[in-house]
Amino acid sequence: QGLSVRDATFLVFVFGCGCAVGGVLGGYLGMLCMLTNRSLLPLFMAGTTFLGIAPYLALLDLTFHRAGPLACLFAFLAGLVSSLPSVNVRPCLINVNPPHLRGATLTAANLIINCARGVGPSFVTLMGIWGWDRCRSFNVLIIFFWTVAAVQLAFLARSLPRDQDDMERELARYAADALRAANTAATAAAVATGGSEEDAAAVPPPPPPPPPPTTPSDHESVSTLGTAGTGAAAAAPGGATTTTPLLSSPTPAAAAAGRNLGASDVGGGGGGGGGR
Repeated sequence: QGLSVRDATFLVFVFGCGCAVGGVLGGYLGMLCMLTNRSLLPLFMAGTTFLGIAPYLALLDLTFHRAGPLACLFAFLAGLVSSLPSVNVRPCLINVNPPHLRGATLTAANLIINCARGVGPSFVTLMGIWGWDRCRSFNVLIIFFWTVAAVQLAFLARSLPRDQDDMERELARYAADALRAANTAATAAAVATGGSEEDAAAVPPPPPPPPPPTTPSDHESVSTLGTAGTGAAAAAPGGATTTTPLLSSPTPAAAAAGRNLGASDVGGGGGGGGGR
């Protein structure tokens, strides 16, 4: 293209900015596709992969002598569109593999990606041996391999939801087996401590905690005391006083109030006797 080192470096910087924006936007759009219909995510990945061919071909085939607005636009679009499907590949791999195999699956995916990074330049070199220039080689390889990748991603629209359902059923079965193993271990521990399997199976669940005790206020205590005193000390014929036992024991606050009331009654009675 005849670009200077400074302009070429700036285009690479713009390409990186497009990759960053495409990564965030691709993850958000992929999440929306999964929430709407799981089959839409592979179609979204296939469509964006196929559309990503255009800005790359524009950067390769058009002539730019400096990092102008048009060159920056194509560089930004190339990074953005190419990152839209790539950020959703790993979530798809995680959703269709059990937890103990996800690390190996992602490692295998990284190995394949690294191998492809080496195979691509090898094809360009081989095509150069046959007399093709680099620009033409890149055009053919980008169109061919990206189209194949888009077709393969489109096939996932049918198989990805089914694989996710199978994985969810397997995880549910795994959780049930773990719970069954925990119950078996608890039964074995109960038998080892002297119980029986029936006793271990018949152990009821722990009761819920009791509600906190409620303490009546001072106003309620005085009201209760007044009612109790009216029923407890009733005047009998002949001046005798009969005491009716209370149905329930008074609260501490009510007992204290009763002692104060009794002391005042004794004081009043003594004064009356002295007068007589």
